[in-house]
Amino acid sequence: MGITVKTLQLTNFEELSSTVKGASSEVIQLDPGRVSGFISNLSIDGLPVNVGSFSVGVRTRGVLSPDRTTIGMLTSTDGRVVHWSRDMAVGDVLVTPPGVEYGGRYFGGASILTISLSDSDIRSFFTQEPRICDLESWKKIHLRGVPDSSFVPRLLDILRQAMAMHSILTDDAIAFWRRAIIEMMTLPVVQNVPAEALGPLASALKIVREVEDYVDRNSLKPIHISEVCNRLKVSRRSLHRAFHETFGMGPVTFLRRKRLCSVHTALLEADSRMATIADVAMQYGFINLGRFAGDYRDLFGEYPSHTLSGGLRKTRSIRYPDPSHVNMVRRATA
Repeated sequence: MGITVKTLQLTNFEELSSTVKGASSEVIQLDPGRVSGFISNLSIDGLPVNVGSFSVGVRTRGVLSPDRTTIGMLTSTDGRVVHWSRDMAVGDVLVTPPGVEYGGRYFGGASILTISLSDSDIRSFFTQEPRICDLESWKKIHLRGVPDSSFVPRLLDILRQAMAMHSILTDDAIAFWRRAIIEMMTLPVVQNVPAEALGPLASALKIVREVEDYVDRNSLKPIHISEVCNRLKVSRRSLHRAFHETFGMGPVTFLRRKRLCSVHTALLEADSRMATIADVAMQYGFINLGRFAGDYRDLFGEYPSHTLSGGLRKTRSIRYPDPSHVNMVRRATA
């Protein structure tokens, strides 16, 4: 498990053919100008992720993968982008099944992001969503993006931080961010699939308690909602209904606040001379430190730095008779 990153600075259009690692594609430069930009090929716990940005208009065509479903998102553009006569807007997704040819025209520079999923990836990630597990659901090529202007910047920020800080992330943190990237990239696909017929909901309180128990058993790692659904064998829609009925909030909000509480405890018990806020936050699944600090202050009425400095004063005056408590703190802040 881990993250590997390989980045190439572009100097010509031919290098664009390696935007998606392993693809068999042809690129033709159609607009004048010297090509600049970059391609980053990542592997996040085995998940192929490709980030590319280029400065001139091109024609692209080929097969992205013979055995994996490729999901590509347009993250920025200087002009019109067309795939098989369909205009794409920033945030739109292009789903290319294994062995299926794609073709596009970029009228100017653009930036794109892709991930590649095997059939087993799809089935394991959406194991509690039968209609989404059906590979027929992945054959609609062009899908409109999420109607949220902050969606693409948040996704790109996750990738930037993961690339910058990959060497310090724990295996649990890497697994969490792998799930987060898959979920965000596949959200347009999920939204396109008709909902299952909603039958009677099992006890909402029972579902919520099972979620809380699972999170508590894994208190030293960030928990993603897709992991909860798969482990507890409950669909996302049932989970949302249960949490809204019980807490008046969705499970994502609940899990985020639960992680904020874990960070608060870790900072309170940490030694500020050895721990950093960024390291602790990253291990609990917070990559955007600006947003994290704002959410932290909204929930606790103070910034993380205040908690950390206050924790140092308290640890100087408290004796821990049980050495295992000290070991737990060290693991939480490692």
